[in-house]
Amino acid sequence: MIRRYLLFLAFILAGGTSACSSSTYLGSSDAERRDGVCNDVGCDVEELADGPGHADSLRDSLSSDADPDGLEVGPDPDGWDPSDHGGFDAEPDGTDVPAADGDADVGRDDAGGPCVPIGGDVFCNGLDDDCDGVTDEGLWCAVAPDWLTSDSRELRGVWGTAPDDVWVVGSFGTVLHWDGATWTSVATGSTAHLESVWCAARDQVWIVGEIGTILHWDGTTWDVRSVTDVDLHAVRGISADDIWAVGDAGTTFRWSGDGWGERIPPTVSDDFYGVWPVSHDEAWATGCCSPILHWDGSSWQRVPVGMMGATGRGAWASGPSDVWVVGEDIWASLPDGHDATGMLHWDGVSWNAVPVEGETSHYLAVWGASPDAIWAGGWNRNLARWDGATWTGTELGGGLGSMYYGIWGASSHDLWIVGNEKTILHWRE
Repeated sequence: MIRRYLLFLAFILAGGTSACSSSTYLGSSDAERRDGVCNDVGCDVEELADGPGHADSLRDSLSSDADPDGLEVGPDPDGWDPSDHGGFDAEPDGTDVPAADGDADVGRDDAGGPCVPIGGDVFCNGLDDDCDGVTDEGLWCAVAPDWLTSDSRELRGVWGTAPDDVWVVGSFGTVLHWDGATWTSVATGSTAHLESVWCAARDQVWIVGEIGTILHWDGTTWDVRSVTDVDLHAVRGISADDIWAVGDAGTTFRWSGDGWGERIPPTVSDDFYGVWPVSHDEAWATGCCSPILHWDGSSWQRVPVGMMGATGRGAWASGPSDVWVVGEDIWASLPDGHDATGMLHWDGVSWNAVPVEGETSHYLAVWGASPDAIWAGGWNRNLARWDGATWTGTELGGGLGSMYYGIWGASSHDLWIVGNEKTILHWRE
């Protein structure tokens, strides 16, 4: 914390005029004037100073042996890197360190001491910079652990039961668990590429992946099995005793509490990438070449969409008359008549394409907290939000991956995204 305070003080002495906050964005003229780009994940050293010269001065002040008061500065023992997003290296255990004057803490003091705002700005640093009781609010922060290896570059699925119980899965058997403070790499006994995760409870976690791999965590041990020779891409359920898994070649499996039932032949043999059970007697599956299938309690039936060539990648529903499918090559018309990326919506009677306004792309995952609070992630760092009336897309800042494969939230105020390039993003309101 001493170091952060000195960083901020050095910035002021170096002539900086403003720090980057969640509402700070640079225009083209600013980009020409500065070496860095402030975005919604914080600032690098160049972004904290008013130009490259001041950035050099700031770096010099940080690399000196002591500040004017004789306090040791030197290299950060925690390995702070000014290229990290957020500009600061937060203590992973949230430890509060006295500020430079020794009388107050910078950011939230969990022990009940005073809280001194850092200029009112908020950074991705795990601290309560503006003293409002929330850390990193309003920012998409990169939170993947530094120790992730190249084998874990593709993170494909995320799910959980609470803010302190989040699971992430990916390539080469990668399974990670977040306990609210720390990431843990979990050994399951499988090295298969894992595609999707779903949790019925803290001790009921299901994961699926290539070559029919299905993993189950009962709170004590992992059960690893293969139920087919084709890849499974999605797993979702409504309870610990009612779960669906779907995959290539029209593969659908159902767990009834005592085992995975025999394959239930659908009416098509295309690859399925998403599934969402609405109730015990109703489920939706989506996949390649515009198939959308409906389970009516006894069989799968194809439902016409009228959009040839589209590929559904994910599904989410709040009820039988509110079902969303996102994917690739789904198009819709904007009010001005122009075509735009769309989302497919089932209103209980028919499927309709709803356009995405703003920055758009193809979408690969969708999750909602309620009918008017839904998010979708996809290509090119694109994130879209449904507010009950309009889908609005935006492109997140650089350095935050480029493909978002999974999205889940503990609530509408606490969201997670995973993707390529070892991407794990966390947002809190």
